[in-house]
Amino acid sequence: MSKTNLFERERSPYYKAISEHIGGALGRNTAEAVADLYSIYSEDVILWLSRLYDGKTGAFYYSPSARDNEFVEFKGRRVSLGVDVESTCQALGFVARAIRAGDNIPPKDIYPDRIYRRVVDFIKSIQHENGFFYHPQWDKEWIDSQTNRRARDLHWCSTFLRAVGERPNFDTPDGLRGEWRSSAPCEAAKPESKAELPEHLIDKEHFVKYLSGFDMKSTSYHSGNEITTQTGIILERDRILRAEGKDYSLMDILCDWMSETLNPETGHWESEDSYYGVSGFLKAGSMYSDARRIMPYPEASARSAIRAVLSNEPVKSITDIYNTWYAISIILGNLRLFGGDDGKIRAEALIAEIIEKAPEMIEKTKAKLSVFSKPGCSFSYLPDCSSPTSQDMPVAIRGAREGDINATGIAVNGTRDRMLRSMGLDRFTPPLFTAVEKNIFVDLLDARCKEKEL
Repeated sequence: MSKTNLFERERSPYYKAISEHIGGALGRNTAEAVADLYSIYSEDVILWLSRLYDGKTGAFYYSPSARDNEFVEFKGRRVSLGVDVESTCQALGFVARAIRAGDNIPPKDIYPDRIYRRVVDFIKSIQHENGFFYHPQWDKEWIDSQTNRRARDLHWCSTFLRAVGERPNFDTPDGLRGEWRSSAPCEAAKPESKAELPEHLIDKEHFVKYLSGFDMKSTSYHSGNEITTQTGIILERDRILRAEGKDYSLMDILCDWMSETLNPETGHWESEDSYYGVSGFLKAGSMYSDARRIMPYPEASARSAIRAVLSNEPVKSITDIYNTWYAISIILGNLRLFGGDDGKIRAEALIAEIIEKAPEMIEKTKAKLSVFSKPGCSFSYLPDCSSPTSQDMPVAIRGAREGDINATGIAVNGTRDRMLRSMGLDRFTPPLFTAVEKNIFVDLLDARCKEKEL
């Protein structure tokens, strides 16, 4: 039996379950569309992914051009290319999610100690006493000028350390306590935290002034991206403000500010349907759930995303298709969690609308993802090449016709997972890999480590 047929045999019960759950011709057509989507994926991607692993640091490069080139010219300066934490966390999470889609499995439950411990050591090695994390290829002053990059690195580092039960060296701005304080014999002996508080989060006056610098009606995606990367810091700041007896919440101020300009017709900040409008809602709209508040126009927001999936608008980046499904899934989650019994009914009604269009939506999704297919069974962020930057910092050679870790994870796991979740079919998600592929991946990483030791 061929490897392809073996995988199809493993997935057949899932396709059957999808068909029976929906029922009739619609169920059969939906199951066939899901099986067809899987045809653009291959387990050979783990070979491509393993070659981006740096055995010396235990971390991953963003793409082949990042691995194969020492420097890149960027805005008049020569910048080193190196491994990064975001790519590392995405790479290790990639295989886990491909085995059990939708599950949030800690790295220590998937990988042997020797793999994840090296990542912990790498993360700790790049932390500053102000609590943030700074990659050596980008100097501290430069990173401090990029709010989104600094906050995103904080998110990935803190998330990984929490997942494996480790502490950073120093307290982080998003509330993770460092080893230097936890080792104190008593509370009184603990030194004062040096975790840096961004000036715009000091109090409501500073925060309102900060928000006034954004224009959600014309730059909702880019504005939302910068704001949402700081979610963990904002939530930690609100916790401290509550402890100080303040009668306001920065998250509530943010949600009220966003709601003022949200378009009730489209459910996002743009007046017309577009990938950009839906992506903007995904970025900023997710904050309503972080604030434990129901979204203002969930049906309008979801239907804009549905129309985006079905549209013939050319895709400019792989997030155009991924973010549409991601937006639908967070809208459904928001309704269920914060809409009460009525919210659960509204969520099911939206799922019923999606199921009626499911075969066509899945076919459109496959066609749009295929645009980004690249060598090694990987996927690129842009149609022709990987993105040369990540959160405004250089990570690869401009124009390189290659896949990158971020886009490959989006295409293989992110879109597949969010799509089936948005259809209420997440419990029937067919696995992409088996434990055999995971073990092969670990063996490949070990081999890379041994190469560096020679």
